[in-house]
Amino acid sequence: MDLALITTLMLAVQAGITCFLISYDIACQWIKNLKARLAMYSISSSLNLSTFIYWHIVIPKFHLYGHARLCQLKFNLSFTKGAGRVTGEMIESGWAQSNPIALSTRENGPFARRAALDDHWGAENWRKLRRLREFRRTLTVLLHANPPF
Repeated sequence: MDLALITTLMLAVQAGITCFLISYDIACQWIKNLKARLAMYSISSSLNLSTFIYWHIVIPKFHLYGHARLCQLKFNLSFTKGAGRVTGEMIESGWAQSNPIALSTRENGPFARRAALDDHWGAENWRKLRRLREFRRTLTVLLHANPPF
């Protein structure tokens, strides 16, 4: 997860994105010693976290109530400035789209099933990538008009 975050942040910096709201199921544990862990990666030396205007890590709403009361208060999206009315569960919504393909491939051998699922997810990622350009334009306009801080 740490390397995925570093790579995402580096690409975002190149694209001029400086506001981040990161949603992760175990954010309360993952955030502990995060800066020290990020510093252990050699590629992170070019990444300066102080250049970000807004940086916040939260627990997705569906997972929040499985955490202790302190985590519920500290990592709650409902109390997070700039979060709007999101659930933070977008990454897991893709599993619902996989149910039909999973049923149709359940009798396949392991490699055929993996190939079919990879093809399905690759096509979904391609559709998302095609919509990303329009989303970035909209996000840029919104952030310039109403910064979250």
